Amino acid sequence: MVLTGLGYLAAADPTAYAAAAQAQCLQALEQADSMSIAVRAWFLCVREWAELHRGGRLQPDCVADPAHAGPGRKRTSEQSGIGTHQSGLAVRAPLTEAVADIPIPPPFPVRVLASQGSPVVATGTVTPNAQLTQLGWNKPLPAGTYQVCVQPPAGLRFTDKSTGLRRGWTCVVAYIAPGSQTQVTFHLTS
Repeated sequence: MVLTGLGYLAAADPTAYAAAAQAQCLQALEQADSMSIAVRAWFLCVREWAELHRGGRLQPDCVADPAHAGPGRKRTSEQSGIGTHQSGLAVRAPLTEAVADIPIPPPFPVRVLASQGSPVVATGTVTPNAQLTQLGWNKPLPAGTYQVCVQPPAGLRFTDKSTGLRRGWTCVVAYIAPGSQTQVTFHLTS
């Protein structure tokens, strides 16, 4: 079913859709990417557990710790220790007068790296919302410190101070506390 839907989208002409429909499609694809990564990690963990279990070794964290329940699995506050809130990151770029001359704000790539800059722990595309008032991207991530890097669309730049981690990108440090959603806002200008 997923492959059929992706096949349909691959054959579609995005220019035939309104900007709001394009934005909704891009957001849905980002959500599907996030879920795909979570499901893949869960299956790999269970596979690792099965291999360790056969050898009589300890369970990996994702099976031994109920807080690491797989995607779609319900957790209670007693199990996770952090209630039902999942840690995550929200990247935003409000569309202000500084970019008002652009009819449809272009999406741009985002990379989330470990605090020291390697490895890349998440990637995606910051896309316009349906109202075309801001660009956004959300990603569930474990608590920790990260470098959030965005690459400006052609003809635009970010006014935010960068850590300089990646050439041609604007990077900032973000801390995600357990059970909280951290928002990082970038400011575009032409």
